[in-house]
Amino acid sequence: MGTGGPLNLGDIQAVPLPAQQHLQGGGQLFSYGGQLYWLDSSGTVWALTAGGVSAVAWSQGGGDGRYLPLTGGTVTGPLDIADQAGPSGASGKTVLYSASGTPYAVDPTGARRSMISPSVEQSSPSAGAVCETSHRYTIAGTTAPASGTLTISSVSIAAGQPIRSIGWCTGSTAAVNPAHWWAALLDNTYTQQAHTADQLTAPMSASTWFLPPVVTPYTASYTGTYYLGLMVATSAGTQPTVLAPSFAPIIQMITGTNNPGPLIGGPSSAGLTTPGTDGSTAYSAPTTVAPALYMYATA
Repeated sequence: MGTGGPLNLGDIQAVPLPAQQHLQGGGQLFSYGGQLYWLDSSGTVWALTAGGVSAVAWSQGGGDGRYLPLTGGTVTGPLDIADQAGPSGASGKTVLYSASGTPYAVDPTGARRSMISPSVEQSSPSAGAVCETSHRYTIAGTTAPASGTLTISSVSIAAGQPIRSIGWCTGSTAAVNPAHWWAALLDNTYTQQAHTADQLTAPMSASTWFLPPVVTPYTASYTGTYYLGLMVATSAGTQPTVLAPSFAPIIQMITGTNNPGPLIGGPSSAGLTTPGTDGSTAYSAPTTVAPALYMYATA
């Protein structure tokens, strides 16, 4: 037997079927989908992990071995799922599969449901968007953020999601005499976690999409609410208009009796010029009802 390593194993074509599991006092090591498994003499297949044998046994399931029927325990990820034609439902089971990079679940009746948040999937999002402050089809107007004020809008981001750029689109009015303008990502305590470079006096043209990169990419540390913000300060000039959703219904939603709060967006800290420091600069929570800018982030 040779020494050294690594030991390269080619993937088998299918999970060993019960009829193939005739081992006496031994076992079989094999690879399937790039994952290492051990087939013991009882016919049970175990996933092997860096920390030892997984607590999850891979029992034979429906679909002639095409599925991964887990009988219990915990699977640590990520779990890579290759694209395939949508499978049919399996009695008493939910089947997960991928189509064009989007994960789907098929229930026992065969009904398919996307596992991606509707806020991105169903809104015809901006190209590459991993989150956006509102559906693009709700954009019905523009608003001009106050000079020197960080105007923020809430988004939902999943833990582990990298953020590398922040975008928005101007309306029909360009910035006149801009002095500072930048975008930022805040967490649910309104602390800055990422920011774009201060563009200073660079033009912010009308009717234009902007997608500047953040200075240091940020990876979401939790699943939940974050805020995207835009700060534009002009020097004796004119503030640009930025696309925003229809405002009247939002007013009714966030000012109604027993509204859940907090405000989904609005003016935050004022008197700003340059961006703060990632991980430490905290801004104020909005206290005034105002239109939420249309903004999005990409990975």
